[in-house]
Amino acid sequence: MINCSNPKSKPAVFFDRDGTIIELVPYLHHPEQVKLIQGAREAILCLNNAGYLVIITTNQSGIGRGFYTEQDLNQVNMAMTDQLKPAHLDAIYHSPSAPEHKSLFRKPGIGMIKAAQIYFKIDMKKSWVVGDSISDLHFAENAGLPFILVTTGYGKKYKHLAEHCYPGILPAVSLILDHD
Repeated sequence: MINCSNPKSKPAVFFDRDGTIIELVPYLHHPEQVKLIQGAREAILCLNNAGYLVIITTNQSGIGRGFYTEQDLNQVNMAMTDQLKPAHLDAIYHSPSAPEHKSLFRKPGIGMIKAAQIYFKIDMKKSWVVGDSISDLHFAENAGLPFILVTTGYGKKYKHLAEHCYPGILPAVSLILDHD
C-alpha cells in the first residue's frame, strides 16, 4: 500500500496529450505536425510554479497497430516539450497497446497513474486528471481522482458527462489552483 500522506509528496495533474495539450492529429507521428493548444504552455507553467507535478498519460495504439514506432513517438514528445518551454513536464507515460490487448496500462486502466504514484510518491488527495475523452473520464474514475473535461479534441462529444467542463486547459488549471 502506498502512503498518500507523505509530507514530501506533491500533487500531480495527469494530462491527456492529444486533443488536450496538443492539437488532435489521428496517429500523430511527425514532429512537424505538433501544435500546442492555446493556453497549454501558460497552464502548465502555472502548475509548475504552484509546485504540482505535470504528467502526461497517453494511449498510443498506433505503435501497437504498427502505424509508427517508439522512436516516432519520442520525436513527437520532444517537439511538444520544446514548444512548451519554459514550462516543463515531469514525466510522459504512454501505453503502446492496441485496444484489443486489454492492457491495465492502457486508459481507462490505471497502470500509468500507479507507476507515476510509486515513482513520484504523489499526493493523490490533491491530484487531478484533465482530458478530452470518455477514456480519460473513466481513467479518472478508476483512479478515484477528480476529472476535468476540456472541449478541445474530442471533448465536445462528452461535455454532458463531466461535472467540470472547460474550453481549454488554462481555465481547467484555474479550477485546480482555486481548489488548492
